[in-house]
Amino acid sequence: MPELVELQKECEEQGVELLLLSLDVVLPRGSVDSARALQEFVEDRGWDARVALFDGDFQALSERFGVRSTPTTIAFDAAGERVDRAVGPPGLPGYRRMLKKALGD
Repeated sequence: MPELVELQKECEEQGVELLLLSLDVVLPRGSVDSARALQEFVEDRGWDARVALFDGDFQALSERFGVRSTPTTIAFDAAGERVDRAVGPPGLPGYRRMLKKALGD
């Protein structure tokens, strides 16, 4: 995730918005507010990132986008078309490559 936070800074310089979607938040026992726990997780690490919590139907999402495990990264272009994907963490160079594809570079 730190690589994605770094990439987000680079995206802002290009006028691109990067949204991180969490599918698997590990919460402390007794926690009932997943969104709040996710926000605290991000803030505790000093990350300045837009992170959203997916709380919908994981099976439907999995079928639609072919997500079989996490992390899975999917890049979309401005028209919403899927242009690249990575299963497992591709690292900062991989994320940059995906961003270039999404921008049509």
